[in-house]
Order: sequence, then structure tokens, then C-alpha cells
Amino acid sequence: MINLLTVLLLAPVQADDSVKTCLVQVHPAPGKDAAPPLRRSAGQQRAIVLIHGYRVLWRDALVPEASLQSWQQSGSILVRALSKEGDVFSFAYGQNAGVDVVAGSAALRDSIRRVRALGYSEVVLVGHSAGGLVVRQFVEDCPDAGVTRVVQVSAPNLGSDWSKQAVVLPKSQRPFVLSLSEQARRERAGKAKGIPAKVQFVCIVGVGLGSGDGLLSVSCQWPDELQRQGVPAVPLKTVHLMAVRTKVGADVIARAVREKQPRWNETKVREMRDSFARGHKTASSRPMSESGSSSTTKASP
Repeated sequence: MINLLTVLLLAPVQADDSVKTCLVQVHPAPGKDAAPPLRRSAGQQRAIVLIHGYRVLWRDALVPEASLQSWQQSGSILVRALSKEGDVFSFAYGQNAGVDVVAGSAALRDSIRRVRALGYSEVVLVGHSAGGLVVRQFVEDCPDAGVTRVVQVSAPNLGSDWSKQAVVLPKSQRPFVLSLSEQARRERAGKAKGIPAKVQFVCIVGVGLGSGDGLLSVSCQWPDELQRQGVPAVPLKTVHLMAVRTKVGADVIARAVREKQPRWNETKVREMRDSFARGHKTASSRPMSESGSSSTTKASP
């Protein structure tokens, strides 16, 4: 008997032009125009583009809409922190198509082209959760798009068990959630070309519960495939949703945007891997959390 998840995974993928998107400048704060033009601050050389992940939606009518998350908006803790590092833009997209479709969309390519055309020497993409998958796939597939750095924040690189809940989500959002499954991520890994050498790349790894961020394990956020490429990792002591919503998270992200992120050698990778392992052992001796568990799984995007 065919598993329902398998049936859903085999469903037709939404076409590129079915995904609504929007690109908004959030620092300097936009004017009062209905659609203010993008502009580069005088002398500013760095542009930062924020890309969100999975949105909890319970109505099909809301799924296709491109809506910024609170942390992507002018005045948020993260935008205020990043305003010291460069001009800040936010990209939003409808969730009626999979991560692969969003990452490969003409709309995303055009948005990055528009930002780059303003004359910045640095274009940094910051992707939280599933948004981290979008930015990773974009630079893997479009190495000449002009992106100079990627900051992944709590990204489900190995997939998420949340896809098993697809049947209770709005029907139009299922392709997106299913694209976060372990199976879908394995298939993508088999096609991936690797992180371009000219693109600096860093994983910010949530360790608020020691073994992970409460939703994703350390190994899911910083998998072997990225370790083998020498991609650096930065621990962040917070839980998944708060990584982009607190001052401690904003400070860590701002530092990752500001400081160079060269590839690590095997020794540095091993040292960080051992550090994460020691943190996990320490966390295992802590009292149980309010939810009743101190363990971390690859659960939700």
C-alpha cells in the first residue's frame, strides 16, 4: 500500500510563476510611497537581504501571499542590529510551492539583481530556518549572482519531521512543507554542486537545549556535508524561533555579517564538533524542560 506521504511527495511541483514574492527595503526605513524605490545609502558598500522560513498558516487563502515576518520589518531587534552593518532588505514569498521552486525562481534572482545593481560591493543573504535552505540552494545554483556571503540561521539542512504533519496543513502549503522532509533534502543533496569557493558561508547553530535549538539538532543545522566543505559554525544559545527575535541572536548574526568567514581546515571543524558534543553531554544532565523533554529532534522548520 502506498504511503500517503509518498503520494504527496509525488504531487506535481508548482510552477515558478505561481509564487508571489516581494522585496522591501527596511533600512533605511522606506518612505510613505506605496512602493518606494530601493536606494543605497551614501558610501554604503554592504547590502543585507533577510529571507524567512516556514510560516504557520491555517487558511489556504493566506498561503500564496508574500508577507514579511515581524523580525524582517523596520524597527525589529534584528533590523536595528544589522542597520549598523549595512542597508537592509527583506524578501518574502508565498508558500504554495517547494523550497526548490522558491530558490530557483526568477523573482528571487531578479530581487538579488536589483539589490546588486545599486552598486554594493557586498551582498549578504541571511536565511532563517527554511529560509536558510533557500539561500543555500540559491548560491549553489547561481554562483555568479553576485552574493558574497550567506548566513544560515537554524536551518534544517538534513530535513524536518514537520513534513509528516502535512496532511493537517492547508492543502496549498503541503508542497512547501514536504520539500523540507528528510527525503526531499537527501534528493537535493545528491544534486547540489557545493558552496562556491568565492561565497563565504557560515552556519549559526542554535544550542539553547544543548543538543540543538529545541526543534533541530546540531547535526541537522551543521551537517557532515557542510563540515567537509569547511563551512564554519557559530553556536547560539537560544531556541529555534527566538534566534532572529532576541538581542543575543541579533548580535551573533550581525557579527557573522560583519566579520570574514573563511573556510575552516579539518582541525577547526573537529574542534567545533567536539565542542558541540561536550555541550550535548552537559545538557543531558540538566533538569527536564517545561515541555517534559531535554532532547532535541529534527522536528519543525
